[in-house]
Amino acid sequence: MKNHYGTFDKPEYFHGGRVGRGIAELNGLRPIRDRTRLIVSDARTVVRRGWHSAVTADSIFMSFDPVAHDTVGLQFYCDVMAAKGDDPGRATDQANAWLGESANLGLGTDDPENIDAVEVRVG
Repeated sequence: MKNHYGTFDKPEYFHGGRVGRGIAELNGLRPIRDRTRLIVSDARTVVRRGWHSAVTADSIFMSFDPVAHDTVGLQFYCDVMAAKGDDPGRATDQANAWLGESANLGLGTDDPENIDAVEVRVG
């Protein structure tokens, strides 16, 4: 959901305390909401604190629900951070803001109990 920040002018105005509401409302705009069908993300490399700290991972995520997609992706990111001894607190706080706002707008679910995650191993 946050990747849409690159689709409009001056996204820096919507960081900090405005990131949660900004991402939720941006994804709730009719031209984005009505055209979002399948969300795919490449998590074969995870950036922890900048490109200098990237680590190799092994996942690709796909979902029809953008909020569920980011919720599962956030958990994956937190697991990678914890495995490296890093605290994902800042990223978690920021992401939970847009996940909660997005769920409140009816864009999807951020409740793990309502997310059916299926793992497929290849090779």
